[in-house]
Amino acid sequence: MPSESKPGLEALRIAAGFTLALVLAEILELQLTFISPLMAGALLVGAPLAVAQLVALPVIASVSVFLAGFVSQLFQNMPLVLCLCLWGIYLAAFRMSAREATQSIGLMLLVVFAIIPEVMIKAPEAAPDVARWFGANFLVASASVFVMQVIMPRPAGPRELRAIRVPPMPAAAAATTLLLAVLLATKLEPPAIGAALVGVVITLRPDIVQPRQIIRDRLLAALVGGAAAVLAWEMTWLAPSLGVLAASTLLMAWLIARRIVLRDALSGAAAKSLNAFAILVGEGFSVFFDDTDERVWTRIVGVVIGVTYVALALSLRASLARPAIVRSRLYRSGSPGVRRIGVCLPFSICPMSLWP
Repeated sequence: MPSESKPGLEALRIAAGFTLALVLAEILELQLTFISPLMAGALLVGAPLAVAQLVALPVIASVSVFLAGFVSQLFQNMPLVLCLCLWGIYLAAFRMSAREATQSIGLMLLVVFAIIPEVMIKAPEAAPDVARWFGANFLVASASVFVMQVIMPRPAGPRELRAIRVPPMPAAAAATTLLLAVLLATKLEPPAIGAALVGVVITLRPDIVQPRQIIRDRLLAALVGGAAAVLAWEMTWLAPSLGVLAASTLLMAWLIARRIVLRDALSGAAAKSLNAFAILVGEGFSVFFDDTDERVWTRIVGVVIGVTYVALALSLRASLARPAIVRSRLYRSGSPGVRRIGVCLPFSICPMSLWP
């Protein structure tokens, strides 16, 4: 039945592009290879991109890496100025992520400026290699998406994901949360810093579920993505080769993509599961590494740390906002005791509204 085959074909298109990006990155022997499937999957789930946009994406990524390194080195001894610059970039990137026309560029900026400053400050000598790896991975992602758009165009039909995508918190709050995560990661050095920070980024991105469901969906996404990575690794371990890695990745990505294209209440969690799977499979257990087992579990821990951090931030923000909402309702009801502090009510979402 044609109506039933379209979701399956769309899921296969997403999974095939995701796998193609990973395989190309492995063949080219790139580092930071999780970027290729992560971006390819995100682009294939979103609206179709024009050829000019796909060509521009790796160019913008390379320029962004250069700017991130330049800003990090320029303000290395002025941490307050560096934090303000990063916060402004995060704010603009989160706002771009909320718009369908610019969401791919927004995701790219968030990934670049979340990872690069920490790398440039601790290992400035790696700047040329990191810039080359970022540019090459984004080029691989764009090429994979282009190939899939040519050989397997998106099936025609309604795309509900466009109309109901909402951010888990306002862009300013998300930028502050990400900046604090970068600072904590630089100071505490958790396992798999890159995986943890990218986990924070994908958790803070707009989604199709309401904010109150974000915590549940993000934790579910980390669980599903981690389980998919472990299963793919176990299958690859039986016969370690690039072909087996590609087949196991394709299977796991297809199973996740099947839920994405259903456009139901769990589609958002499935999309984030594909993101988490990309972080883990892309760099976590390449068959060319000797310490495969240790790497995958370390990166799973990193992703869980990132998701848990955002879940705590969302819970804290909700707990701070709840008394302010109650106070706002009392103010509108005409309570004289509450009207005396009415000056704080327009800012009822910020902690200032909790002042007595």
